Amino acid sequence: MPKTNSRLYNRTSANQGSRAKRGVLIFLVEDDTLIIEVYKTALENAGFKVEAFTLGQDMVKCIEKIEAGDAKTPSLILLDIILPDIDGTQVLEKIRQSAKTKEVPVFVFTNYINPELKKKCENLSIEKYIIKTNCPPSELVKLVKEKLG
Repeated sequence: MPKTNSRLYNRTSANQGSRAKRGVLIFLVEDDTLIIEVYKTALENAGFKVEAFTLGQDMVKCIEKIEAGDAKTPSLILLDIILPDIDGTQVLEKIRQSAKTKEVPVFVFTNYINPELKKKCENLSIEKYIIKTNCPPSELVKLVKEKLG
């Protein structure tokens, strides 16, 4: 699948369930459009509304909009660590610094296996550190449902 020029990748799904109608919003911060498509579709088919960001800076800007009251706070954030513009831990720090997002559960969703990085993320109060290659879409949906109920 070709890379999208859009920094905000937000395809609307015709198959949104009742959870999406109740406003359960998930942010997916991921630079690979194929991964976005696969996991976004699985989450939407489970009834969640998903907004995807391909750049960390776009997520930071969204946090600023949330702070200003111009955007909705998500119920959960799926955050890749290796992003093309800024490090995902910088995004995580911004999430935790914001009064409106500091309590939002964050699942680090990466293929980068590094014990020091995992510890750093845990110190920033992540919920889970998930290795993408070990987590098929159905498993991610299960984990999200367990967290969000």
